[in-house]
Amino acid sequence: MNQKKEEIDVSLVVIEAFGIYDSSAKLKNITLNNEIKEGVKIYSNINVVYFCIRNLINNAIKFTKEGGVVRVYSEKENDSIRIFVSDNGVGMKPENARDIFNKLGETELGTNGERGSGFGLCACKEMIEKMGGQISAESDGEGKGSTFTIILPNNKE
Repeated sequence: MNQKKEEIDVSLVVIEAFGIYDSSAKLKNITLNNEIKEGVKIYSNINVVYFCIRNLINNAIKFTKEGGVVRVYSEKENDSIRIFVSDNGVGMKPENARDIFNKLGETELGTNGERGSGFGLCACKEMIEKMGGQISAESDGEGKGSTFTIILPNNKE
């Protein structure tokens, strides 16, 4: 994997990803909220950031029922940035959230029968970790939505 880093405006990445999945969200009447302020920048690999944000947004739409909401927001923390993709969808048992990045081929169907392989989350985990970051999933339980968090160091090294 190319680990070349460059300055990335995270809000623009989310806008582009929302554009890709806008029609899927509209089919389910899901609201997409980009709450990342324009100009929030990170120094990282554009391909990794773009792939992972796209994948998490796609999954959030897949597992959110009609009329739901998918939010993307961020927090700066010392020399890193946290990017959150949150939904009010079907959620999962907390113990499943811990293992979700290792479930290749063992995925649930989306709320409209959408299929997945689990490859995207496994790939996200591997790429984020190679960039010196972390990815995690949280849910308060089934029917209570999920939040996926990407933590990336924000340095040029």
